[in-house]
Amino acid sequence: PIASAVLAEAERAQIEAVAVSDFKSVAGQGLEAFAELELGSALVGVRFGRVSFLRARSTGSLSTKQLAWLDARSELATENGESVAAYASDRGDLALFRFVDEPREDARFAMDSFKQLGFETGVLTGDRLLNAK
Repeated sequence: PIASAVLAEAERAQIEAVAVSDFKSVAGQGLEAFAELELGSALVGVRFGRVSFLRARSTGSLSTKQLAWLDARSELATENGESVAAYASDRGDLALFRFVDEPREDARFAMDSFKQLGFETGVLTGDRLLNAK
C-alpha cells in the first residue's frame, strides 16, 4: 500500500522515473538500489523504507544533524498515528514520507450492520491502536 501511494503521488506530481540497477528488496525493511539521479551522472546508492533500515544502511552519507531530524520527525509522525517511510541517498539526500492510515468509508456501516444482526464485532489490525480507533 505504501509503495502504491508513493507511485501515485509521483505520477500526480509528474516526477520522472530514474534508471536503477542492483535493486534489492529487504523483506519488511525497505528497498535499495543504485540510481542515475541526474542524466549522465554516476550511479548513487539509494534506499527507501523503515527509518531503522535507513539508519543502518546509510552510515557515513547522512550527517548527525540529518539523523536527529529524521528521528524527531518520524517519532512525531508515529505519535500522531501516521506510518512513516524514509528515503536517503549516498550523496546526502533525505526525505521523510508520512502516511495516514484511515479506515475505509464503509467500515463503520459494515460494523454496525453486523452488530444489528446480533454478531459480536471487533477489530484486528496490524496498524497502531490510534489508527484502529
